[in-house]
Amino acid sequence: MSAREFASRPGRASVAIQIILKSAGESFVGTSNNIGVGGVFVVTDRRLSPGDRVALEFTLPDHIHPTSVDAEVRWSREADQRPAGFGMRFVNPSIGAMVALYDLLRRIGPDGTRSSRPE
Repeated sequence: MSAREFASRPGRASVAIQIILKSAGESFVGTSNNIGVGGVFVVTDRRLSPGDRVALEFTLPDHIHPTSVDAEVRWSREADQRPAGFGMRFVNPSIGAMVALYDLLRRIGPDGTRSSRPE
């Protein structure tokens, strides 16, 4: 799957969220470019390879508590092709994480704007 197909799939929202990534005893910070129930694109200059596993922690808009989920790097993009970063697939997310992500997608459209649908 190409980066363009990943970003434009239904069920994803363009939203910038700070994400803490933990891998091999190290922590670093990235920012989401878009997020969905199946994964996230993380903007960062840090290098990870497809197949690498990391723990993610992020606080979704309108939430107080952080969400934690394990993820696997599926593909990466170099800095010369728009923001550098990597596409990640969530691995066995908790039910709480899935509910929070579905709620986010219900409230925020694919372009990052809040839905005008009644609650």
